[in-house]
Amino acid sequence: MYQDLTKFNHIYTYLLALSKKGSNLDYIECFRENFVFLDRKVEGEEHDSSITRKRLILLSNYADKLYQIEDYKEAEHATRKALDQFNFLTENERTSTNLYQLMLFNLAKIAYKLNDIDTSFSRFKRLYELYPEKGEYLKWLLMLNHHKKRKYRFVLVVMAGVFLAATVLLIDKAYPVLFYCTSILSFLCMVVIVFLEYKFFQTKNILEKKASS
Repeated sequence: MYQDLTKFNHIYTYLLALSKKGSNLDYIECFRENFVFLDRKVEGEEHDSSITRKRLILLSNYADKLYQIEDYKEAEHATRKALDQFNFLTENERTSTNLYQLMLFNLAKIAYKLNDIDTSFSRFKRLYELYPEKGEYLKWLLMLNHHKKRKYRFVLVVMAGVFLAATVLLIDKAYPVLFYCTSILSFLCMVVIVFLEYKFFQTKNILEKKASS
């Protein structure tokens, strides 16, 4: 038990110093070299919550370093693992460190980097609900709302154009059922476009009011 605890604390101290003064790649390499040991429970850990917190600090730093070198897939995996471990802490313990917020922030940004705008928006929305004093999250939500609007508008305009073109081509053809179907689908696409434009505009106004308050 004593040897394991001594080794754990030695690695923790070394990695903590490396996270502040060393390069991102050095920290990542050292963490991976010691991953098996760090991931193993130290005897007596159930009676010493500081070991759990130290392990969580190292893992969170590792996830953040991966994000910084733009290894987003690995960063997402490590960040999710860190957030899972945060669930074992009390709410006060989670909010007493900036690492929990950093992990949520990185996870939201990772979705954006991986071009998953909807997931990124929902994650930033949760972040803002947890930390309403952070104006930066509102800026992200406004930007993502704009991206979502452009994305859905493009898809729906293309669909409406395809159905409209098909309708025109079917005017003189003996396919009345297809003609009416493409006409209805084209009209529905236009209705959805107008509805989404209104919803995105409404969301934008709500976010801007919160940002100015």
